[in-house]
Amino acid sequence: MRKVKTISIMLIMSIILLLSTNVYAVESFELQISSEVSSLNPGDTFTADIVLDNMDVTSGDQGIGAYSAKITYDTSVLELVSVEQATGWEVMENENNMVALTSDGEVVKERTKTATATFKVKDNTKLGETSISLENISGSSGEVTISGTAVSKGITVEEKREENNNNTTVGGNNTIGRDNTVEDENVVDNNIGENNIDIRNNTSIASNVDSSTTAGKELPYSGLRNIVIMGIVILIIISIVFYIKYKKAV
Repeated sequence: MRKVKTISIMLIMSIILLLSTNVYAVESFELQISSEVSSLNPGDTFTADIVLDNMDVTSGDQGIGAYSAKITYDTSVLELVSVEQATGWEVMENENNMVALTSDGEVVKERTKTATATFKVKDNTKLGETSISLENISGSSGEVTISGTAVSKGITVEEKREENNNNTTVGGNNTIGRDNTVEDENVVDNNIGENNIDIRNNTSIASNVDSSTTAGKELPYSGLRNIVIMGIVILIIISIVFYIKYKKAV
């Protein structure tokens, strides 16, 4: 059914172009391939919009109502997955040959997205630069056939980078792993459970600072202030826990 519809639209498009008069040299339009991506890895899937733009048409209703084009690309690098029509357009693609016409039969005079093509980068493809473009472009104003020009879209295929799952060391003693925990033998480990707190040494944080690393050095004011604030917070939490235990005992 899809193939029959494709052939029907192609025939209609061919008739429109054949019935049109000769090409006017002063008339032109562009088909652009627009995509937000410029670099991809093997196996990636991406989309590219096919946009009608820069119409310089003086015949008919001074716009483009239909066009045909061939989508070209390196088949050893890319695979065309599908071509989906945009709102207000009827689009068919068969073996990379595409025809498009407006759903209401009216011409378009301003920049318009006509379709969206989905591509996949082949898994075991070569790396480097490649491109997508359109060839054999012809459009119709309803009165004449107009030759169109295409703007190619460049794509760079890069080697896929492996994610680094190793722990990253931050500072001298703090190691941040995948479980987002910070281990430091000089930092008090606060474990807040259900109404209980385990403070390992039951001492303030200030007393756990390694004297070997602070000997002969003054603690910055901001560091001392942070320690005081943290001590106050811990005291508040301890007070709350004891208050909760007291309330339960009563």
